[in-house]
Amino acid sequence: MTTTNVDTEIRKLVEALNQQGKGIPMTIHEINDDLPYAIFSDLLRDFKSGNAQLLRFSYAMDSSLFSMLASTSDSIKSNLGLFISYGGILAVIIASFIYSWWLLFAVPVAFVVGSSITKNAYNNTIFNAAFTSEIAFCFLYFIRQVSVYIPKINKQFYYQSE
Repeated sequence: MTTTNVDTEIRKLVEALNQQGKGIPMTIHEINDDLPYAIFSDLLRDFKSGNAQLLRFSYAMDSSLFSMLASTSDSIKSNLGLFISYGGILAVIIASFIYSWWLLFAVPVAFVVGSSITKNAYNNTIFNAAFTSEIAFCFLYFIRQVSVYIPKINKQFYYQSE
């Protein structure tokens, strides 16, 4: 999906949720937090210089969020990872019946490799969206998908609900 399409989708979603009283910020200066940035370009500048780091805050992977934000290549990578995870497990089980039960030791390997590919595609999608637009960053920060870590003061900033 292009950046403008992602921005439009997120803006529609945020406006709909805000009409329900969620209070999702659309700009950084609206974040009611101790995040030490009021301007998105300052945050991006610190990311680029290494004075701040964008981290994944949530271990959960939201498939609807991924489908809204993912590029075609990230979707393909995610599907490949899922295929390796589950298709690989099935292939190993079938091969273990045909050849040797020792092949069952490859089941965790197939799952770990496939899961790693899927997780990397998801993280790449989240990071690209957060770096691309202010509204995407604010939305991802609000739903606790990302956090900001500042090494100089050794502090991690994440959305804290009231």
